[in-house]
Amino acid sequence: MLKNLLKKNFRDFRSHASEFSSVFILSLLSILIFSGLLAASQGMEEKFEKWSESSNMADEWVTIKDQQEDKVLQELKDKKSIDQVMQQQYLNVKVGTASSKKQLQLVIDNGTISKPAIIKGDKFSTQTKGIWLDSNFAKENDYKVDSNIQLNVNGETKSYLIKGLVASPNFIAYTGPANDIVADHEKYGYVLTNTKTIPSLKNASNQILVTKNEEYSEFDLKEDLKDVLGTSLIDISNRNEKNNVSEFIQKKIV
Repeated sequence: MLKNLLKKNFRDFRSHASEFSSVFILSLLSILIFSGLLAASQGMEEKFEKWSESSNMADEWVTIKDQQEDKVLQELKDKKSIDQVMQQQYLNVKVGTASSKKQLQLVIDNGTISKPAIIKGDKFSTQTKGIWLDSNFAKENDYKVDSNIQLNVNGETKSYLIKGLVASPNFIAYTGPANDIVADHEKYGYVLTNTKTIPSLKNASNQILVTKNEEYSEFDLKEDLKDVLGTSLIDISNRNEKNNVSEFIQKKIV
């Protein structure tokens, strides 16, 4: 009985060999693709966790109406849910003239929270004149360290020395001002600098970066921010809500 059954199965397999082969190959491909995606996801997650720790990446990005006084920043630091705070100014600038289609997000930074990784050139400094340019934008547009770039800041075009090429954790998934699906590094990027380089932006701030005390919840943190900042507060975004970061986090989740 068993012998006859085996013979029948063998005949069925031989007569439908192409169908069996197709199913087997598709199953094998599915396993390989899933394994590849899982490995890629785990690699992205591991890389993200290492970078977020080494860069002291922000937990919250707080949009504000205007520069906050030192006493307000001290009030924030005194809140138990908050570990660190840092003010910064960010704005869109054009590369070259005001009519240029190439655009960068310029950030006046002090480099204590979400510290940039230096790809090439000098370490970021608040005391050195110059700019630190997005390495992807620099590659696509052939900008080098120690070369100059023309930027139009608030209607005034000037030449700035490139001190370094960087990758910022604040822009890990930046695809442009319209949050395009695919990043266009030739047209869009970012640039970090300081008030030594652009004195006109001194005492101007529209964002606060915050790191959270791990013993407290995100709800506690947001409530403390609202309590201190009051009507100066416009928006609070965590890593899962900020577009420049959240897109990467979503991609690393299978």
